[in-house]
Amino acid sequence: MSKVALTQSMSNVLRRAIRDCGLPLLRLQHATGVTRQRIMHFERGTQSLQLRNAEKLAAFLGLKLVASPGAGGDARQWRRPEDHPAELLLLAKKLVDQVGGIDRARAVIDLVEKLQKA
Repeated sequence: MSKVALTQSMSNVLRRAIRDCGLPLLRLQHATGVTRQRIMHFERGTQSLQLRNAEKLAAFLGLKLVASPGAGGDARQWRRPEDHPAELLLLAKKLVDQVGGIDRARAVIDLVEKLQKA
C-alpha cells in the first residue's frame, strides 16, 4: 500500500476542517482574506485552492503539516494539533501569551465556542 493511500489528502482534511469549524464562509473570509467564493468552490470540490490560500485557511483552522513516524519519517500528513496533547498545550501557552493572561485567554476560548455554536 502506498504512503498516499495511508494518509488523507491535504485537500480533504482542509475541506473537513472548514465544514467542522461551523463558521459562516463570510466570517472565514474576514479572518483569512480568502474570498468566500473561493472557499465555497473549494469546499464543493469544483475548484482547487492556491497554496497561499490553503496555508491561510489551514493556519486559521489550526492545521499543521507534519512528518509522520515510520517510513523513514518522510511521509507527510495533515492533522489537527488537538489530536496531540503536547501541541495543544503549546498552542494554549501561545494564546495566553498573545492575549495577555489566562483570564483573557479563557474569554477568547468562550467566544470561539459561542461562535461555533451560532
